Amino acid sequence: LAANTAGVYYTLLRVASRFDQFTRDVGASYREDLASGDALLAGFNGSPITEQKNRLLSRHDTVSGGRQSYLWVTYDVAAPANAATQNVFAFPLLRDTGSVQAVYNFQASEAIWGLPNGLQGYALFDATGQRLNAAAQNIVTDNRSPITSEIKTAVSCHRCHEGGLLVAKDQVRDHVLTNASEFLRDDVERVSLLYAPANSLSATFTRDQAAFARSL
Repeated sequence: LAANTAGVYYTLLRVASRFDQFTRDVGASYREDLASGDALLAGFNGSPITEQKNRLLSRHDTVSGGRQSYLWVTYDVAAPANAATQNVFAFPLLRDTGSVQAVYNFQASEAIWGLPNGLQGYALFDATGQRLNAAAQNIVTDNRSPITSEIKTAVSCHRCHEGGLLVAKDQVRDHVLTNASEFLRDDVERVSLLYAPANSLSATFTRDQAAFARSL
């Protein structure tokens, strides 16, 4: 049932089976954004969806249906997250940023993007970029479902995001800048560029949330 439901949903939204093609289809310059610093990153722990494990986010501008919109992507790890490279505070960057020593090792992603009508679309991918119908329960869990803890596209997504985006507060930028001597200088500069200050991150969430609210 989950596969059939997700398959219909992905067909209706024309979600590509591979992440790279998906990002192009929704109007995002994904890899270019990360390399140039035009993306926005946020990292934190304590998310109930990931059962308090580390979570990294990236945001990208898109153009959808002639309107400016957004793509948010999560980067999540499987339990137990014991590998050093699964610590977002020590490895705060993604491979496409150009970092060689501070690359976060994730296992799966969730994507939320603005549709042409201003509402939101949802998709799941594994670390290789393959589209998924449901997420592994040792990575993320649906803690609002009365039936199952498995996150399924898109019923679980709608349940959690019925009011739009869930605002996150970054914990990584201040940590890295405070402990800059523990990182390569280039990586500190990348973090400073990609991780927005708290007020800028909050304003971005507010703007994206307002766009969704107007359409809703």
